[in-house]
Amino acid sequence: MLRTSTDIDGVISAELPDANLYPKLSKAVATYMIHGPCGVTRISSPCMINGRCSKFYPKKFKLLTTIDEDGYPCYKRQDNGIFILKNGIKLDNRNVVLYSPLLLLRYQAQFENYYYS
Repeated sequence: MLRTSTDIDGVISAELPDANLYPKLSKAVATYMIHGPCGVTRISSPCMINGRCSKFYPKKFKLLTTIDEDGYPCYKRQDNGIFILKNGIKLDNRNVVLYSPLLLLRYQAQFENYYYS
């Protein structure tokens, strides 16, 4: 069971990996685990409802993973300067969908779960 923020960070990420250190993971995250662009940069995105992203992206930067008063994790999304370009738009950790590095590399697919992102 994942009880602490360290436990959570060991199996779940919401950040772009360093492409120099983890090239395969970086490519998989860029391919499968990026939400957007949406919002003011692309108001025609299918996730947009009444001028807002229905999946609540982009998320806020967060220095550390924390667990809120109801026991739900709030995932680390550091403002570390790493970004990808998608449709000519820079997307950073605020647009990363939660993923398990192990499962992502193994199955190369997005797992639809927006409850905890």
